[in-house]
Amino acid sequence: TVSIDIPSGVNGTSGNVENTAIKANYTLALGFLKTGLLLHPGREYCGQIIPVDIGIPTMLAKDIQRYVTTGEIRNSLPTRPMWGHKGTFGHGLMIAGSREMAGAAYLTSYALLRAGAGMATLAVPESIAGYYPPGEVMIVPLPETSKGRLGLCSLEVLMSLLEGKDVIVMGPGLGRDSEVENVVARILSLWKGPLVLDADGLNNLQEQLEIMEQIPKSVREKWVFTPHPGEMSRLIGIDVPKINQSQIESVQTAHDRFGVNILLKGAPTIIAGDQRIYLNSTGNSGMGTAGMGDVLTGIIGGLLCQGMQPLQATVAGVYFHGLAADTIAAQQGERGLIASDILSALPSLL
Repeated sequence: TVSIDIPSGVNGTSGNVENTAIKANYTLALGFLKTGLLLHPGREYCGQIIPVDIGIPTMLAKDIQRYVTTGEIRNSLPTRPMWGHKGTFGHGLMIAGSREMAGAAYLTSYALLRAGAGMATLAVPESIAGYYPPGEVMIVPLPETSKGRLGLCSLEVLMSLLEGKDVIVMGPGLGRDSEVENVVARILSLWKGPLVLDADGLNNLQEQLEIMEQIPKSVREKWVFTPHPGEMSRLIGIDVPKINQSQIESVQTAHDRFGVNILLKGAPTIIAGDQRIYLNSTGNSGMGTAGMGDVLTGIIGGLLCQGMQPLQATVAGVYFHGLAADTIAAQQGERGLIASDILSALPSLL
């Protein structure tokens, strides 16, 4: 079964299927891809998608603002000079972890190094600092609250760690309460460089979104927020089903509201920044497992450490994160793939 341009019954913009639709083996996309071909459930009705040139003048593409990621993103990766050393490739500071969630911080830190950063410092509550084996990540224990989380008592040491860092990655495993909220707010108000905010970093921002208005636009443009639909719902006040039905619009809304680069995790992952939308083309169902988002956060942080622009680093991070999962799945299948598998597959792809 071959569908011309789009399978009948699939919404060309949203990918939604109201009642029924043709399930094609091949879809011949005429000229440019419709976004509905890439969004679920429509993507499941397309089979193999084959773009077909029908003579539409390429000059008409100059105003296109939606893109699909391809292997060409590799051309944007920073070159690595032969004389380079650990300082050349950037130093990332991870602010992560709590007594109840220690593993996320580990995955994020090693993903940052596997993506090519020169140094990684992980700042965690002191009660879990001994959990991590000696290795390449520098562990800094911080004073903690009675709940085993970061809080006001952590700030003095934490502030001293900002000096000399190129990128901050904050959020994985922090936990949620008013003390952690204070830490997140303080870092956001002081840090002027590239930053990736994920997981509980976003959740603890929920009750104090007004602080974003106090941060200059030139600073916010360097930042990347990486919500899943639940975290996005809390950020923009739209319920999860509606976000899932209008993913592109939700990402655009968040980008316009906060002025940061937004990455909405999903199938596909969608990125908004600099008046552009990217829909990722890599990844598989094996990525539906704990810790995958923590690895992605670290990859983006590692690319930022090497000097990539925030939007480029985000798009490349998402693409190679999914490509690593696809490479592993081709060898062992999707079922049973775990987040740490990505760490070993990533270097050969980069």
